[in-house]
Amino acid sequence: GGRPGLARNAGVEATSGAFVAFLDDDDEWLPGKAAAQRDAMAQSGARFCACAIEGDATPVPPLLAAEALAARNVVACSSVVVARSVLVAAGGFGEERYGQDWRCWQRCLALGPGAVVAAPLVRLNGDAADLDRSTVRAEGRQALRAALGDGAPAALAASFAGFL
Repeated sequence: GGRPGLARNAGVEATSGAFVAFLDDDDEWLPGKAAAQRDAMAQSGARFCACAIEGDATPVPPLLAAEALAARNVVACSSVVVARSVLVAAGGFGEERYGQDWRCWQRCLALGPGAVVAAPLVRLNGDAADLDRSTVRAEGRQALRAALGDGAPAALAASFAGFL
């Protein structure tokens, strides 16, 4: 529950470092995460970097562009390191209950491509699997509402009524 974007934005405002990394309270960084992402960003010149998630078979492209996140969020918040300046220029996180990280990553990546560390360096714990499913459903509902809008044909809107 809640609005995690508000807490994340407050944390970003309280920082003075050049880069920001995120770690949800029920997740873990595996050894070497920070160094691997620092190196990937240095080698690629990227100012955004994500890594794979332990036990997740979702393919993450070797270079992230905004288009890679057009259909679905393939970037877990706890896997991200981003230049503070990029995050601020992208407007930070929204206040929505769901999907605010996805939209934030899209805005960040619209400013330039992101690097990816293929090694799984984050472990999602606790209710992560349920959270991922509910977040994907919520993000899908929001995308459908945006796409269908008020002018959607009644038959099309009706076919998504249970999902919306």
